[in-house]
Amino acid sequence: KGLIDETLEQFERERQPAVFANASARLESFTQGRYRQIRQDPDGQGVVVVGRDTQALAPLDLSRGTREQVYLAVRLGLIDEFMGRGTVLPLVMDEILVNFDPERMAAVARELGRFARSHQGLLFTCHPEIAERVQANAPGSTAIAMSELARESIA
Repeated sequence: KGLIDETLEQFERERQPAVFANASARLESFTQGRYRQIRQDPDGQGVVVVGRDTQALAPLDLSRGTREQVYLAVRLGLIDEFMGRGTVLPLVMDEILVNFDPERMAAVARELGRFARSHQGLLFTCHPEIAERVQANAPGSTAIAMSELARESIA
């Protein structure tokens, strides 16, 4: 327990600021500047999001789509931090864009396209319009219909 506590404390002290800085930049991009910072809440058990007006909000005070963007930004920041330490992690996402408005969906798709230049990413959706929006905003992305894979595996 002591070793785990020490490791967690070291992570929070050394790496967490970089993760939150990375995530904050992404969230600011996703939300066109409406939300500018993600930071640990005062009790150290969660996060708060700081808006343009400098008011700190708990994730539960945000819309579902914005909350999902916060958590995606943090995941991307963590993956980048691991990569900086020599561990390359893939990102598997299932229906993460369904609660985003068109502008934020496009912004997230652009970021996922940039992210995919150095990481493996898989995005699953049953919505053709989401696949189209991702392809339009993330050049080089490829949509593969699951029905095509099913036919190939049968043949």
